[in-house]
Amino acid sequence: MRKLIIIISCILIVNTLSAQIESEIKTFVDTTEVYINNGRAIIAKSLIKNDIDKVEKVYKFLKGITEQSSLPSFYYREELAINFLIKDWEQLSTLLMNYSRDNDYKNYALKNWLLRDLNREIVEKYDEIYTALEEAQIDKEDKAFLMLLLYIVKEDISNELYREKYN
Repeated sequence: MRKLIIIISCILIVNTLSAQIESEIKTFVDTTEVYINNGRAIIAKSLIKNDIDKVEKVYKFLKGITEQSSLPSFYYREELAINFLIKDWEQLSTLLMNYSRDNDYKNYALKNWLLRDLNREIVEKYDEIYTALEEAQIDKEDKAFLMLLLYIVKEDISNELYREKYN
């Protein structure tokens, strides 16, 4: 009888703990994740409105709040695209020099729709970005590489090569 009471007590304790964890998970809100999702949505809307200044402000805000967080605010390719649009050549060069394949996989929690909008905006502003890059006072090798990368984004060459090889 005593063993039966102990077993029933253990089952009740386990069920209570499980219910508490379930409740905690349901009510948990990570404000950083909310900021990231809302900020990314604002960037997408700002691209539609052609408000690159707002894109830059939101980008820098999100980078600031996620600097010490394990949650990234952007995919690596999104960061490249944003830095092309805001014409931050130094940051763009730094991102490219510090590239790691891990950058492409660590951002699993983000929605991938923003990159499409960013690339579309780069194509639309290609001449403006290219001119600003030509006039930029940066290392010649960096400039040549950034011009090549800009051209690849504009012409969608990577996708074309992929289609040729795998279709």
